Amino acid sequence: MDGGESENETVLEQEMEEHKKYERRQKKEQTKLANNYEAPPITVSVDFAVALQQARIAKNWSQKQLASQMNVKQNDVIQWEKINGTKPSSAQHCKLNRLLQTTLPKN
Repeated sequence: MDGGESENETVLEQEMEEHKKYERRQKKEQTKLANNYEAPPITVSVDFAVALQQARIAKNWSQKQLASQMNVKQNDVIQWEKINGTKPSSAQHCKLNRLLQTTLPKN
């Protein structure tokens, strides 16, 4: 091997190492973006919001009391009871049914 070939191999190795570093940075950025991603909230239907409010009132619970039972913030319950509010997760929906002893409509 002459000096030119050795120099070319060194340059190639450096380029490969730079490419690997670039890929690691890209992967780190993608992971960071994925971890910070929040799905947009799903809008609650009129039926669900009204049914939830009626079931809560039938138990004589305030929004704050329901939130406490659900281990969520009162604002979450407020949003669930709004016509254009956010929707509880599937697990929260099941827990609401159990706590309120009813079957709330699915959205």
